[in-house]
Amino acid sequence: MTKSFDALAFKWQAQDRIYEQVKGMNAAEEVGYFQRTAEAGELGAWWRKVKGAQEAAKTPVVGQGKRDG
Repeated sequence: MTKSFDALAFKWQAQDRIYEQVKGMNAAEEVGYFQRTAEAGELGAWWRKVKGAQEAAKTPVVGQGKRDG
């Protein structure tokens, strides 16, 4: 059986490319890099939808909070 695709080599190449791009960044810069990359990638629309849903879940809705008393 001949293998035409080496998944591990592909993974390592991707990791090397990412490492070169984030090398020298602090943690906050890395987070920003990955957020921008996710939003610009093939799943960008889905990512923005998920991110929007997370933000909406954090926002209290009037009349649906705990009642005092």
